[in-house]
Amino acid sequence: MIKTGDVVRSGAASTAEFKWADGTRWKIMPGTEITVKKSTHNTVKRADQSELKLTAGKVFIRIVKALQPASTFEVETPTAVAAVRGTIFSVEFQNGQSEVAVFKGHVAVKSNGEEATIEP
Repeated sequence: MIKTGDVVRSGAASTAEFKWADGTRWKIMPGTEITVKKSTHNTVKRADQSELKLTAGKVFIRIVKALQPASTFEVETPTAVAAVRGTIFSVEFQNGQSEVAVFKGHVAVKSNGEEATIEP
């Protein structure tokens, strides 16, 4: 089980994939370090909160169904924050640079005080 506060690291030749209770999947690529800042699942309020902090490497995220209005899913790097409602995307942080790629849906990205919506 992965929970709030856990740090997940992958080796140079390894990957790992995780599945949340709501079906959301995230896969870390080789050389990745990610911290679960927040992970809550509230079936009564229908509000899931997921916050991941990517400090190195790359993570692919697949949110299977659109999030409820009170739910959030964010991936933070040292230089940006990507927030989504329901989509397939990746976030990578290497050499002091963040890169967000969207494969389906859209992602709101905040960086250096600016915000933009990224689409496929």
